[in-house]
Amino acid sequence: MDKIITKNKSKSIKFIAVCLMITYHLFAFPARIVEVSYNSLFEIGGQTIQFYISRAGGICVGMFTFLSGYGLYISYNKNISYKGIFKRIYNFYKKYWLVFFIFILGGFVLGKYKFNLTQFILNLIGLEDSYNGEWWYVRLYIMLLLSYPIINKILDRYNYKFVLIISFLINIGGYGITTLSAIFNIKFRLLALLALLLGGQFLFILGVVIAKYGLFNSLNEKINIKRKTYIYLSIVTFFIIVFIEDILVIGEIAKLILIPIFVFTLVNAIKDESCLSKLGRHSTNMWLTHSFFCYYYFQRITFILKYPILILLQLIVITIIVSIILEKIEEVFLSKLNIFNRKIIWIEKTLNKYLSKYITNIYKERLDYYYNIFKEQIPIPNLKIRKMTSRWGVCNIKNHNVTLNLELSKYDIECLNYVIVHELSHFIHPNHSKNFWLQVSKYYPNYKEVRKYLKNNT
Repeated sequence: MDKIITKNKSKSIKFIAVCLMITYHLFAFPARIVEVSYNSLFEIGGQTIQFYISRAGGICVGMFTFLSGYGLYISYNKNISYKGIFKRIYNFYKKYWLVFFIFILGGFVLGKYKFNLTQFILNLIGLEDSYNGEWWYVRLYIMLLLSYPIINKILDRYNYKFVLIISFLINIGGYGITTLSAIFNIKFRLLALLALLLGGQFLFILGVVIAKYGLFNSLNEKINIKRKTYIYLSIVTFFIIVFIEDILVIGEIAKLILIPIFVFTLVNAIKDESCLSKLGRHSTNMWLTHSFFCYYYFQRITFILKYPILILLQLIVITIIVSIILEKIEEVFLSKLNIFNRKIIWIEKTLNKYLSKYITNIYKERLDYYYNIFKEQIPIPNLKIRKMTSRWGVCNIKNHNVTLNLELSKYDIECLNYVIVHELSHFIHPNHSKNFWLQVSKYYPNYKEVRKYLKNNT
């Protein structure tokens, strides 16, 4: 198992990735910056320098996807279960929904959005991104998480090199489906989801493979070089990505190879204990909130400093502050929820206590009643009540115990009456012979109807 990308280093790389994402959305789409203008240092071929650099920031998605696959394997290793996957999905949705209800409901109040119930629900679960176009990754992330146990089984069964080759080809196919759907204006949700998953799974699977087979460990052992060299290599790799952006198809395919190389150089360039890892815990909230500032709500404020580097730093700081506030809100909400849960548990225990006493009284009253009408000589029964999965009652002749199933309290009282007569009859006939059933019918004539009812409704 690979050990190069520690938890702290993963957080650091995620912070770098989200900063690249912010750069990408600030400067790579000048047509979306409609409310303001800002200064550029210089231009190349009619485009600003920040435009060229920021476009390479699109690798942030691939970096997140790669780290997700790597991190999942490290977290779960062989102990894979959908329970753990759903817990991770739930933890993500807690953050997503908090941002959703603050920013999207705020958008309704400000008149930015018009309410449509179907649209609202689809955005709420992440199947649509009409409120915030930069949330499209939610769909891919959830689908990849759900696919993880299957991917791991495939890797256990087949050679990982073969799996990676097939995955790589499928990824290119996914790009093709997405491109053709855009050209021919095909709007079919299931096809779009399939294309998204196919076109986004390779780096996720590659992350799992590298973690599973310790490939980064092996690579480090073979090319033992200094940290400073890795810093230079990471810068060089990033600028190679900048230069290949203009090469349409080849550029996209090349990035599938260059992104893990970039991550590898960063991992070795970053110290395990760095300030980046502390900032990295805000990466999810920064991703979810930054586009509201640069596109949807606060564009004038975001670009007020006029110079690209200052604009970028300002938005990074703003989103970190927003993330801290969101964490505090979540903390307060969970604290209140825990208090509420404790109250619910106390109420439940109190109700169960009184309910248990009430049920015991009813069971005892019915047992005493039938004991007293039995003309045959039988011992005084000791009542016991417990939950049983395969029996309605048990008669212990030696200890004089009659144990009745707690579940009988959920049925008509006649069911309880029949089971009591049944168990008391065992003191006379400790079997299910003909004489036993004659004994039961003596004190409960319609026992067959109730017996059939219990058998059919268990």
